[in-house]
Amino acid sequence: MRVGRYTIRKSLFNLARVWKSGMELLSLALQYEIEKELVQTLLDSALRERGSEKELARRAGLTPIHLSYLRAAKRMPSVQTAKRIANALTWTEEQREGFVHHVAQVWRLKNSLRRMTQRSMPGRPAQHMVDMVRAAQNDATFARDGATAQRLYRRVRTLSELLLDLTDPNQDALNFVELSFVAHDALCVLNRSDEALWHAKRARVVTPFIESNRSNQERVDFVRVNALRCEAVALHNLKLARPMRAICNQVEVAGEFKRNEAFWRPLVNRDKIQALEDTPRFSIREAEEYARQVFRLCERRANPTDPLMTLLVSQSLTRAYIKRGNFEKAHHILVNQLNGLDSIPQMGPLHRVIFFKTFALWYWRQGSRGEEWRYFLNQAVQLGTEAGLTHQLDELRRDFDETKFVEQ
Repeated sequence: MRVGRYTIRKSLFNLARVWKSGMELLSLALQYEIEKELVQTLLDSALRERGSEKELARRAGLTPIHLSYLRAAKRMPSVQTAKRIANALTWTEEQREGFVHHVAQVWRLKNSLRRMTQRSMPGRPAQHMVDMVRAAQNDATFARDGATAQRLYRRVRTLSELLLDLTDPNQDALNFVELSFVAHDALCVLNRSDEALWHAKRARVVTPFIESNRSNQERVDFVRVNALRCEAVALHNLKLARPMRAICNQVEVAGEFKRNEAFWRPLVNRDKIQALEDTPRFSIREAEEYARQVFRLCERRANPTDPLMTLLVSQSLTRAYIKRGNFEKAHHILVNQLNGLDSIPQMGPLHRVIFFKTFALWYWRQGSRGEEWRYFLNQAVQLGTEAGLTHQLDELRRDFDETKFVEQ
């Protein structure tokens, strides 16, 4: 009995320790993101006047490209660079000290995050940390409000890239690949499809070396197909239709795809419709057939996520209709989905922005600039801004005239 009680107490102690370390990691990641966002906001405020970025770069001894990267948070200035920037600005001494302090805080928090994750075995991140990041990714995707989604997406990016830096693919290939997927997803949302493609390609290189057995066969099959799909998604975001279609073809001939085609077919068919839409000339009948295959499959299997999948495939088909000028069919889909939008399970901010963006595009391509177009555009812009969906906001700017977009 004593042994049993001791074992239980020890298990509870270990569980509490794991939970505490996970909460500390999330807290540090949140503080890190707040400080990064503040540094970016201060730079944006200082450089709000046209032409000021080039002049500041000259006074601070930086290249304009380097400064633009810092402003876009693609890089973080060192403390010494922060001092040079602060001294080149017409700030008060207190403002200069505050800016440098916040930059120093970013680096301090990043080092604290690195030390905390390094407590696990070198080359192998603690499994509870990997699981925590994956859970945060899921929460970000299906968050009900935009502010929560934005906070989670940024945290997911920070933590996944940090853990990837500490993971040796030779020692823990499976977790390395799955963390690459998480980083890829967050980077696509945050409009860094170039870096997302890099993570997808790294995952693809590692997947052939993952050993499979009876206990993990399904998981290994998943990562081998998903590594290809991640590459296709990034290529779509970069508007590279031809290589995207080539990747889709590779997916369909893979044995791992064929072993679970019922799961993968809707995802791959959506990719193929998007590749068609990015092609200058394409067959709308081909796009319709891809969509019909998905609808039939979803109707047969009745998966809880199928209503959302149906909506996403329908949106891709709708954009194809709009591009080909078939506005009547596009409108029929949009109206039917609008009436049942709130009843779709797992409907997150990203999915709503996609829908509102497509409806606004339907009006725009017909020359309509009335209240209906303005309503759907505003819905997409407001929710996309609140959720930090920078890729969707960038697509909105591309879909609509820049001047009209800004006026909203």
